Amino acid sequence: MSSDKLQPLLAEAQLALARAEEGDVAAGDEAIERLTAVLEARPPEWEGRALVAVEIARQLRRRFRRSFALSDLDAAATLLEQERGAAKGDAAVALAAEFALVLHRAATAPPVVDAETPAGQVPASERLLATARSIGEAALVGAQDSAERRALAYALGLVLADSGEHTQAIAMLREGAANGEPEPTLALAKVLAAEGTPAEQGEAVTILEGLSQRAGAAEAQTAFEAARFHGYWAVTRSMWAEAGAAYGRAIDAREVLRRRQVHSGAERAWLLEAGDVVSEAAYALARAGDAAAAVVALETGLAANMQLRLGVEVAGGEAPATEPLVYLAVSVHGAVAIIVATGLGFKSVFLEGVSRQSNHPRMLRYLASYRRWQETEDLAARDAWLAELDSTLTWLKKDVLEPVLAEIGGCRAATIVSDGALEPLPLHAAALAEIELGYAPTAAVLARAQALAATVATESVVAVADPGVSGYRPLVHAPGEAAIMASSFSERTVLLDERVRLAAVEGGLISSDVAHFACHARARFDDPLLSSLFLGGGDELTLARVIELELGDTRLVVLSACETALADVAIASEKTSLASGFLAAGVAGVIATAWAVSDRSTLLLIARFAELWRGQGVTPRRALSLAQQWLQDATATEIAGWARAQVLVSDRVAAGTLELVAGVMDRRPAAERPYAHPHFWAAFSYHGA
Repeated sequence: MSSDKLQPLLAEAQLALARAEEGDVAAGDEAIERLTAVLEARPPEWEGRALVAVEIARQLRRRFRRSFALSDLDAAATLLEQERGAAKGDAAVALAAEFALVLHRAATAPPVVDAETPAGQVPASERLLATARSIGEAALVGAQDSAERRALAYALGLVLADSGEHTQAIAMLREGAANGEPEPTLALAKVLAAEGTPAEQGEAVTILEGLSQRAGAAEAQTAFEAARFHGYWAVTRSMWAEAGAAYGRAIDAREVLRRRQVHSGAERAWLLEAGDVVSEAAYALARAGDAAAAVVALETGLAANMQLRLGVEVAGGEAPATEPLVYLAVSVHGAVAIIVATGLGFKSVFLEGVSRQSNHPRMLRYLASYRRWQETEDLAARDAWLAELDSTLTWLKKDVLEPVLAEIGGCRAATIVSDGALEPLPLHAAALAEIELGYAPTAAVLARAQALAATVATESVVAVADPGVSGYRPLVHAPGEAAIMASSFSERTVLLDERVRLAAVEGGLISSDVAHFACHARARFDDPLLSSLFLGGGDELTLARVIELELGDTRLVVLSACETALADVAIASEKTSLASGFLAAGVAGVIATAWAVSDRSTLLLIARFAELWRGQGVTPRRALSLAQQWLQDATATEIAGWARAQVLVSDRVAAGTLELVAGVMDRRPAAERPYAHPHFWAAFSYHGA
């Protein structure tokens, strides 16, 4: 490559590195690509090769924090080994420092630490640390005082600390941090915190507080890591107020860093790396006795996530006084429910035995059994999923809801604002008979939804039925479901078959007070704005388009489609789903689902819901709860009789569908409760007002 082509490539790499240093995770990948191209274009004798290799390896090592892919560390080590022999002077010292850091990272990585060691062999982690120490100590001999030597001292300090030689480690790290470089300084604070004397631990607190207050500078990543570590360390010492303050600084740094992500993939990568500091802060503050501050931390963090993922600013608002608001924060340290209610103020209820660690195996079993059933459609897989659902509901009621209900006994209803840790699970169904539960992404969103619900009309509806989508099973009862919902409105538009196109659906959404979708949907966790409802002719109504439509006059959207309430469970404090997206777009209330729902039971649930809401004047959330209880308890004979009674007041399509369902019920044992299992009704949840 000629020099005139190489210079722009180097300039692009330098810009990418600058953005990466500021916390842009996508820029690190770009820098690796550009610098690799530079290295490939230069001859072996080029004197700049070692330093370029060091920078590539540094970015690969940093990427490993997100990817946990040992291939990143392997690539870094291979590159450094290739360039090691030709490196001279300060470049050789810099290369040795980075090599030691890469090997140290590999030695302390879970895949290496947790791997089984054959009898008689030294564990891989110990071998890697020994190699890193050998490389570092050899390069340290004769190295002059310089930035490269300090980097090497930093690397050696880490290796010595993990080798159990803490006095030497502290000495090396002090040398590495002599000029105040953020990473060595943070490493020094961690070792002082873990192994230092009381005076040294006091020094660690000072260092961590100083680092975590530098979030506005280029060291925002280090500021975040310092604050997060400080919070965790304070919890281990039961210093809850100190932990809450530290985690609060972590949230501030997190906000700076999240604004530096340039696209959805980088956003998701950053959120995965950031972890659940919002929940940690809330839990620590609640333990410190400041439940009000814990609520502020949750509201701020959850709103920031929504803005990041959906691009929608969440306006402020007061928590409703008409019924309790229950915040759920599940952290690595434990879980707390914070009840905000008249007469209670802010009440913290700590949920014993509940934490992200203890929940993780349960959540994996729950999601894995569901996915296995969806992928195989095997009866045994279905039975396993139903059993897992039963077990999950029992656990939710005993460990999560009963402690809360003990504090708000006598309340008929409440709204849950969860940090996302329990988001896929049907909390509302675990205590269906005891309390009517709804959900909101934040209290601010709920306040806005309540204000709209109190004023908006409910006279018109657009009902959309599955037009038949290639690759998806036909929803036989969708036209009847849409017709039943529409029949209770004076102004109605029903879109069937070839009429289910994007322009018609958007027009109906904009002009109607209520929208009902009985169709297929897709949740896109990689880019929530591309989550969509499937229409006809290959059209999709994406969440991005929904937000553009500004549905601030829409009372209710019913998403009678699969998994419309699901958010990305891999990301802590993630609330972004089709349901929350419609709320962010301005809709007052949304009914959505947590799993693939049965076509026939859904028809009955929606028909009963419409009767209760539109015919008897029950609020939408209450109508859904009562409809679920009815479907759970009704016998085949009762369902058949009810369906035939509805035929008399329905239009032709709805009547035909209801008569068909009644006929099916006639052929079942009269006393059988065909939809008693929560699988048939618990997927549906109410969001908003």
